[in-house]
Amino acid sequence: MQTVKIWEFWYGTRGTCYYYVREGNKLRRISEYAVKQTVVEKDGRKASMEFEVPLERISGKQIYAFYYSNNGNLGLHKCGVDSFLYSEHTGIPKHMDPADLEELNELEIEMENPLLKQAVQELRTIYTKMIDEVKDYASKLGFKIEFGRRVKRTAEIFEDPLMGYVACLGLQSDEAKLRSLKVPMKWIYQIWVMMLACKALDVKEIEKEPLMGEIFWLIEQGSSSPAFVAKSDTNVFSFWFEYQPSKKAHLSERPAGKRRPMRLDIAICKGNYGYPRRIVEKFDLIIECKNEDFEFWESDIEDQLIPYLEKYKPTNMILASMKPVPINIKKELTTISVIDNLAPNNENAIQEFRKLVKQYLTN
Repeated sequence: MQTVKIWEFWYGTRGTCYYYVREGNKLRRISEYAVKQTVVEKDGRKASMEFEVPLERISGKQIYAFYYSNNGNLGLHKCGVDSFLYSEHTGIPKHMDPADLEELNELEIEMENPLLKQAVQELRTIYTKMIDEVKDYASKLGFKIEFGRRVKRTAEIFEDPLMGYVACLGLQSDEAKLRSLKVPMKWIYQIWVMMLACKALDVKEIEKEPLMGEIFWLIEQGSSSPAFVAKSDTNVFSFWFEYQPSKKAHLSERPAGKRRPMRLDIAICKGNYGYPRRIVEKFDLIIECKNEDFEFWESDIEDQLIPYLEKYKPTNMILASMKPVPINIKKELTTISVIDNLAPNNENAIQEFRKLVKQYLTN
C-alpha cells in the first residue's frame, strides 16, 4: 500500500495550515483518510502533525488548504496529491493554486457536532440579519464600526460574513471550529443589542471622536473609555462595550482559586464621559447579553451577574437573552430585569426591551 505524508501546523488561526479533501460538494478533513497520525513536534498549544494517507484514498481528488498567516489572515489554496508526492520537503506541497472564496461557498465543510451545526445555521440566518440591521443603522446615522486589534474573527464576520465564516470553519476539529465562532457570535449579539438601546433612546447622532476626528463605535475588549457617546434631541449618553476599569480588573478570584473574566457587556451612563475623561461613579444601566441556550450560561448568574450587581451597584440592570430563560429564574432575579427571546424575529421582545431602556434612562 503506497502512502503519502501530509503535514499540518496547529495553533488556532496564527501561522497554521489545515487540509481538506473534496468529496462531491463536501470538504472532509485529511485526518479522516489517514491510517496513521503522528505528533511530530509539540510546544505548548502549538503542534506539528503528520498524517500518513493511502494514495488510493485521495488520488484524483482536490485537496484544499486553509493557510493562516502569523497575523491571522486566511489564504485559500488547492492542489492534487501529486504536489505532496513529488515535493522536496516531506509533508509540504510543492505547488498549490489559489482557491476562490466563492468556490468555497459552493462547498459544505463536513461537521458532526450538533452544537456546531446549530451555531452555523444561526450564523447564516439570525446573525447575518443582526449584522445587516447594525450596518443599516450605522449608515443612517453616519458612523463606522471600528474593531480593536484582538477581535479579528469578529471583525471579519461582521465586515465579510462569508470570509469570516470560512475562516472559523477551516480549523482541525468541530470543537476548535465551535470555539472560534463563540466570541464572534457573542459580540455580534452584543453590538445588535447596543443598537436596540440606541434606538430606544432615540439617538440622533454619534459624537465625533475628538482626537481622531472620526465618528465610530469602538468595539474592543477591556477598555475603561466609552465605545462612543450618543446624542438624542434632549440627552447625551455614554456607552461602554466590554468595560473594565483597569488593565487587570477583569480578573477576580473564585473560591476554588480559579480566575474568570469580569467585563460588563454593555454599560450606559447619562452624560458625556468621553473627552475629556471623567471617572464613572455609578452606571445608570448595565446590560448583560446571553446568546446561547440557558444551560450553557446558567452558572454565570452566580459567577458574573450577581457579582456585577454587588461590585458596580448600577441603578438598573437588564439581562438580554437571545434564547428562553426559565420562569423560575426570572422570578429569582428580582433586582435584574430579564428580557428573553430577544432576537431580530421577535418584535414583542424588542419592544419590551426598548421600553425598559427608555424607562431606565430618560425618566
